[in-house]
Amino acid sequence: MIKRVTSTQPRLKQPHLSHPQHHYRALAAILLVGTGLRFLNLGQKPLWLDEMLTVLFSLGRNSADIPRETWWPATDLANLLSLNAAATCAQITQYVATDSNHPPLFFCALHQWLRWLPLDRLDLVWAVRSLPALIGIACIAAMYWLGRVTLSPRTGLAAALLMAVSPFAVYLSQEARHYTLPMLLITLSLAALVQMQQDLQRQQLRWPLWLAWVGLSLLGLYVHYFVALAIAAQGITLILWLLWHDWQEQQVSHGGWRWIGITLAGLALGYGPWLPTFWAHLNRPEASWLSITDPTWGDRFMPLLQLVMGWMLMVVALPVEHQPLPIIILSSVLMLLVFSVIVWRCWQPAIALRQSARRHPAITLLAGFTLCMVLEFLAIVYGLGKDLTLAPRYSFVYYPGCCLLLGALLTLPEPWKIQRRSLLWGIGLVGVISSLFVSYGLAFQKPYYPDRMAQTFDASPDRTLALLTVDQSFQDVALGLSFAVAIDRHAPQLQASPTSTSMQLGFIHRPAGYRPVWRQLAELGGNVPRPANLWTVLTPNTNPSGLPSTLDLSSPASDAPPPPCQQVEDQRYRTGHLYQLYECLP
Repeated sequence: MIKRVTSTQPRLKQPHLSHPQHHYRALAAILLVGTGLRFLNLGQKPLWLDEMLTVLFSLGRNSADIPRETWWPATDLANLLSLNAAATCAQITQYVATDSNHPPLFFCALHQWLRWLPLDRLDLVWAVRSLPALIGIACIAAMYWLGRVTLSPRTGLAAALLMAVSPFAVYLSQEARHYTLPMLLITLSLAALVQMQQDLQRQQLRWPLWLAWVGLSLLGLYVHYFVALAIAAQGITLILWLLWHDWQEQQVSHGGWRWIGITLAGLALGYGPWLPTFWAHLNRPEASWLSITDPTWGDRFMPLLQLVMGWMLMVVALPVEHQPLPIIILSSVLMLLVFSVIVWRCWQPAIALRQSARRHPAITLLAGFTLCMVLEFLAIVYGLGKDLTLAPRYSFVYYPGCCLLLGALLTLPEPWKIQRRSLLWGIGLVGVISSLFVSYGLAFQKPYYPDRMAQTFDASPDRTLALLTVDQSFQDVALGLSFAVAIDRHAPQLQASPTSTSMQLGFIHRPAGYRPVWRQLAELGGNVPRPANLWTVLTPNTNPSGLPSTLDLSSPASDAPPPPCQQVEDQRYRTGHLYQLYECLP
């Protein structure tokens, strides 16, 4: 047996917030601010491709519910986007496993949440985003708890404040996606990990705590696959710390090693049933956009730059997307300046923290977790050729560690704490301003810009519209549906048309080559009222020069076919996918 040691957590002298009443009032104020930022303008931003997939699965729908190889009126969207209350979690699991590459738990939870809500009186966009927003508020409380058990109640308040006003956290909370739930589970599992470490220092083993860590980790694995990276980082960090601890004490912590083995076995046992589906999802094409092919020297450097940019967006996000050049330059300079000041002011506390690692083992553990996560990202980028840094949202797996470390650096009982207190309030103010930009769609704009494209597609509301989506996967179908919903929100009179012919939707599957698509389009032409404008949504790898100059919308059996639709060359856009307008004369 190793020598029994007492807790190495230092007793910190607390300021005026040490009074419980003041302390919890501050926490309540932080939660209130975080709630306001997350629900502000929640339902006004358009649904984008990934959110549309969430909507379909959570409503109990799948790809079979989408009419394909035919034209159908936009008025049918109301039925398609209605809740299938008879759908079970087992059915939703099957839909997600077949049509997506994600675990099912979040979609089942959101389906149950939508069953509780009065959808007949609520906007669907607000409804599907409300659950992630509420979970985002729970992340604030969980971050407080993590800071409290790691260092002190004051650190808990600082970490909770950083989580509450972070534009990155607000952005995730306003997405109808499975990001805030795994972030909550990772935060809670880190709090359990810290307490497990503290127990090992005291030669104590509370088996419910270890089982709780296993349960939280398993839940996370069934919500998002990237949680596996966080689990691996936690396990590696705890094992390395325990090796260091045993070497320092010149003893072996038999109980700790035994429980590490038990937890690993529990994880394997609990996740075993889903492993075949996980392996099948690894080879699906949905994540092909992350692949790095034939990289140049610039491509090899960009992931490092994007990684740092992701850290910057955790504390400040100003308008840079689709803005005039002067605003882009000004916003970029201000963001870089704010981030540089934070790094500069935290540099000395970071050095002091590293030098006093023995006095703050929990901070060392969480710093090791965060560093391990970053190294895992870089290993995947440069070893597997999958650039996870392309999408800042994937940083959710290690954001709790970053948030806690910054909160600790701003509250350690070292000199210069007055300056760091002002820095904390400055970060809070910058975070609130940045989060307002996020809530109003000026920062972290929705990919594929469905609101902008809706205005482009419906630039002439007096002309009837047909929207044709050529798809290679269910994701392309979801993209076309997101545009249709955005057009409906932009011009609801399209669906209010008494004749139900103002907007028609069509989805044609294209396994390879467009020639069969145009031939099938001509065959379907007789089944749709002739539109004035035909917009085509084409796959990303489409070469514009290969598009036909005319499209025939008349049935081959027509006695007097109308003239073909003419391509409008100056009405062509690309945001990943290619969009081309054809005008159809009567």
